[in-house]
Amino acid sequence: MAIETIFFCPELFTNDSFWHLIHEAEKAQIELVQLSESAYSKCAYREGPDGLMALAKMISMPVEALRLPNNPLLLVVERVEKPGNIGALLRTADAVVQTRLFFATRSRIFTIPTRYVLHKGLLFSSHSCD
Repeated sequence: MAIETIFFCPELFTNDSFWHLIHEAEKAQIELVQLSESAYSKCAYREGPDGLMALAKMISMPVEALRLPNNPLLLVVERVEKPGNIGALLRTADAVVQTRLFFATRSRIFTIPTRYVLHKGLLFSSHSCD
């Protein structure tokens, strides 16, 4: 996934580490758009927004292009039912540094915006392939 734009509202930040994500995005030359609390709340998909959302483009990476570390742990996933489950899988893969996550089947679930709500901080560090 390639993040194209990050929309943020500092007044709604629920965590000071969000500033770290903003700085990482800046270093990665990702477009940053600061919104007022009113404008952000109208764009947010849920109640109680935390002030950070992104627009991303899906990228498909063939297995042959993936560089694996020595002794990798490969997590292969098929037919994920709920968007939140993808977040849990990405957090698990991120916790085990040498893990690579593969999605064996493509599904409509990959186009659901809320898929990334539970693992925003991992978007700059996770390695996944479908």
